[in-house]
Amino acid sequence: MAIMVVTGRGGVGKSTFAALAIKHFAEKGGGRILAVDADPDTSLAEMLGVDLEAAGIRTISDLLYDIKKKKVSDSVGNLPFTEQVEYLFHNEFYESKKFDLVALGTKWDRGCYCSANNTLRSIMEGLVNGYDYVVVDSPGGLEHLNRKLFSDVDAIIQIVDASKKARANLDRSRVILGEVGVTFKYVYVVAGAGVPESMEEKLTGTGSAEYLGRIPDDEAVMAANMNGDSLLDLPADSPAVRAVSEILKKTEL
Repeated sequence: MAIMVVTGRGGVGKSTFAALAIKHFAEKGGGRILAVDADPDTSLAEMLGVDLEAAGIRTISDLLYDIKKKKVSDSVGNLPFTEQVEYLFHNEFYESKKFDLVALGTKWDRGCYCSANNTLRSIMEGLVNGYDYVVVDSPGGLEHLNRKLFSDVDAIIQIVDASKKARANLDRSRVILGEVGVTFKYVYVVAGAGVPESMEEKLTGTGSAEYLGRIPDDEAVMAANMNGDSLLDLPADSPAVRAVSEILKKTEL
């Protein structure tokens, strides 16, 4: 099993990379894939062509809200809290031939996402062992690293843009990962769409993180996102599809 966590600032292309990584692993035929949409915007689900509401699939946040507001049947409501969540989750877990999906969802109550993340972490511990690839699309920024969704991952893919802040985030994220006790084998850096080739050289000196390459601007990706189409249906000659495949071939995944 390989766990890959995609991180970066908001808008740099994390969800696009995660979706195309899932496409790569699915077409590679390497086994079962679990997509974890940890971004409250559920962008990954949309890019994979999954309409959670239409499919009748509730997010972890939805489940927590229903349990808190006692909007569950008496047979479920009488169970301990953790068992309530696990029962509801496993009865509404999204499954398909190419991949399975779990989504954190939007903020379910005032305050932080702590309850949602703790529950998701508990579910993940028992779930991930049944998969060959786990691809996690993280929220924008660095706060989510403190939630320690996974304590042991194989690869962290940091998507960056052309800003100075993106470079600063690279350094800061390594510090946070060490502070919260997340262990990892590899840290890779990938330039998102919008980073010109002329700036790639500046990304090669990112400490111990290995720079893997750049995702080019791709009209097919933009059109798919505009129309709400699945990125899994992009043609093999799509520049972004080719780039992500070549990038992943350089990893140990």
